[in-house]
Amino acid sequence: MDRPSALYDRLTSRTPLAGLPERAVLPDYDGLSIARIPDLVAAALTLDAPRGALWDAVSPPHARRVLLIVLDGLGYRRFHEIAARDPDVRALATGGLCVPITSVFPSTTVAALATYSTGHAPAAHGMLGYRLFLREVSATVNMIQLAVVGGQVDTPLPDSFALAPLLPAPTVYERLVDQGIETHALLPRSISASGLSRVLYRGATQLHPGVGLSDLLVIARRLLNAARSPIVVTLYWPGLDSIAHPRGVQSEAYEAETASVAAAVRREILGQVKETLLLISSDHGFAAMQPADYVRSETVPALRDALHGFPVGEPRASYLFLRPERREDALAQVPKTVLDGLALVDARWAVEQGLFGPGSRHPETAARVGDLLAISTGATGLLHPYPDAPLLQGMHGGLTADEMIVPLIAQTL
Repeated sequence: MDRPSALYDRLTSRTPLAGLPERAVLPDYDGLSIARIPDLVAAALTLDAPRGALWDAVSPPHARRVLLIVLDGLGYRRFHEIAARDPDVRALATGGLCVPITSVFPSTTVAALATYSTGHAPAAHGMLGYRLFLREVSATVNMIQLAVVGGQVDTPLPDSFALAPLLPAPTVYERLVDQGIETHALLPRSISASGLSRVLYRGATQLHPGVGLSDLLVIARRLLNAARSPIVVTLYWPGLDSIAHPRGVQSEAYEAETASVAAAVRREILGQVKETLLLISSDHGFAAMQPADYVRSETVPALRDALHGFPVGEPRASYLFLRPERREDALAQVPKTVLDGLALVDARWAVEQGLFGPGSRHPETAARVGDLLAISTGATGLLHPYPDAPLLQGMHGGLTADEMIVPLIAQTL
C-alpha cells in the first residue's frame, strides 16, 4: 500500500465521537490537518514552530521562499479522479508529494480560512460558519460580508463595530512580520475588500487584488523572483467552489476548472520560480446534493416546534437554538441520527469533546453554536430558509470524507 493511501485509510477509519455514524470523518487537528499548515510554513523557514505529524509526512526542505496556494473546494478523492484523466492535474499530483489531510469542523470556508490565517482550530478563533448569531450585535450576521441578515437585503455592520475581537488571536501574517518575514496575500479583487478579507489578512505586508487566477499567479511569480529576503506569499482562489455549488462537484465544469487551475500553475510557477517551497491545499471538499436532500426542520420529529428562529451555520453543519420550554425535551433525544446520516448532538457537548478543536476557546464559541448541532454525515442537510439560500447541487460543512479530506501538495521549485 502506498503511503498516501495508508494515510487516507487512517484518516477515514478513526473512531468517531459517540452519537456520530461510523462513517463520520473527524478533523485531525493536531496531526494531518490544515490547522498545522502554518506551523509547516514556519518550520520550513527555520522559525521556531512545532514539528508534528504533518511535518513528518511532508518533510519539506528548509526554504527562504514559500508560496501557499489555497484552492477553495478541492477534495482529495475528486482531485485524484480528475488527475487520472487530465495531464496537467496529474503533473501536480505526481510532481511532488501529495498527501491527504483533513479540514476542520465545520468544513466550510469561513472556519477553514480563519484556521489558515491563525493556525488555530475553530473553537479558538470563533469564526464558526457562514451565518452566525453574534451576541455582540444581537443579530444573525453573514460572516463573509460582515452584514446583518434581514429580509431581502443584508445590512453592513456599522463602521463602529470593532473587527479585532472577531479574530483576537494574532494572524500568521502578524507573527511572521514580527519575525522579519515579508508576507503577501493575493486574492481576487472582487473579495479583497470584503469584511472577511479585512479580518483574515490583517498584518500582511501587502494585500494584492487580482483580476483572475493568471493575474494572481503572475503577481506571485514576480514577488518571489524579486525577493532578496525570506518571504511568504499566500494565494487564495475561489473558482472551484464557485462552480461546485451551482453545478455540482461531479460536473464537467468543475473538472474543467480544476484542469484550468493546474495548467495555469504549471505555466506560471513551475520552472519559473526557483528556491521556493510550493504548497497547494484547500479549505474543504464537496458533497453532492439533490433538492430532495434538503429537509425542513419541521419534518424532523426531534426538531419539530423546538426551534427558536432559523438555523445558522451551514445546511450541512447547522447551529440550532431551542425554545427554552422545549430545550430539555429536545436535548433528551440526542445524540441520534435521523434521515440519511443527519446527526443531532448537544452543541455544548460537541465543544467539550473537541469537535471544534482542542485547547483554548474563543469566549463566544459556546454561545455561537447554540443548543443543538445538526451535522451531515451522509446526503441529507437542513434547509436554511433565507432569501439567498438556493438548493445548490454542491455543499460542504459536514463530516463526510469528500468534504473533510483535502490534498496537500508539496514541491520544491
